[in-house]
Amino acid sequence: MKKRNKSLQNPILNDFVYTVLYNSSYEQKRGLEGKFLKAAMNEKSAKAFASHSSTDEKNLILSHFGFEYFTVIAKRGLSLEKMKDILLKFESNKKVAALKDLAEEGLIVTSDKEFLRLLGFTSQTIHHPTFFHNLEFLRQGYHIKKWAKRNLNQDDLAIRETDEMASFLAKKFLLVHEKIEHSQALFGLSISQLKILLYLYTKPHTYIPETELWDYFDGSMNTREFKTTLRVLHRAYLIQPSVSERKKQYTISGAGTKKVNLFFDNVLK
Repeated sequence: MKKRNKSLQNPILNDFVYTVLYNSSYEQKRGLEGKFLKAAMNEKSAKAFASHSSTDEKNLILSHFGFEYFTVIAKRGLSLEKMKDILLKFESNKKVAALKDLAEEGLIVTSDKEFLRLLGFTSQTIHHPTFFHNLEFLRQGYHIKKWAKRNLNQDDLAIRETDEMASFLAKKFLLVHEKIEHSQALFGLSISQLKILLYLYTKPHTYIPETELWDYFDGSMNTREFKTTLRVLHRAYLIQPSVSERKKQYTISGAGTKKVNLFFDNVLK
């Protein structure tokens, strides 16, 4: 007997998810795996997924098809004018003041980008509805971040650990290089596109000026390649430009975050 999903179901959202799955093309379905690929196979499986999947699972599959979503929590009575005032402070780089206003107004906004970034730190199994920490991240992070904190007072232990860590880093650096070299086949990204996404991933809540990006990548790509890469990433919805017209600046999108998660997954495995 099929176990029923006990979470609250939204019939409007369910119908929307079904419509997205029903109308998706073969190309759009590329990259789906497991239960998500099965959901997009035929009308029956799409209906079942739309009716029984959790909200997180619906959000995940919608992000795959290029949909953005936002969750907003605020105290009653928050005016549109106050919202505009807070957004203007962010646009004017008055982040401290803007964050103070957010705290005072009890306002929280999360989007597909934060959800997918968190998802990159977890692994979901089809046999259990919860998410678990991806221990591979913790293991790799421990080896690299804690290296300098090992007890190096014992010469023999120090030499052995240094040798082990040098071998570990050499293997990881080589693997990262190989994944980047074959990024087009593995992730559908050119090397330049992957590099820019990785840079923006390090600052997920910040719009990075185009001039800062160019300063960082000047020397590894020419002006034409740099401009073309930004244009392609924007058209593919992997990065988002700022609404500000004063200067060009970009941040990584939810879809771009998912691409970086895929890169991490390939390297760690």
